[in-house]
Amino acid sequence: MGPRDRTRGEPPGAPRPAAAPPRRALTPGQSLTPTPSHSLTRASATCFRPLRRESTAAHT
Repeated sequence: MGPRDRTRGEPPGAPRPAAAPPRRALTPGQSLTPTPSHSLTRASATCFRPLRRESTAAHT
């Protein structure tokens, strides 16, 4: 994303609604902010839980 912006000649703060929604503009009270964070935590938890089970099973 960085080099592409430089080649395009757009400023670092150029608005990009389609490519990447401005997270900085979102206030902490908006519902869009907690949604991705919760999904990420859930995904990481689900991914790490089976990995730990596999590792323990392999050790035993």
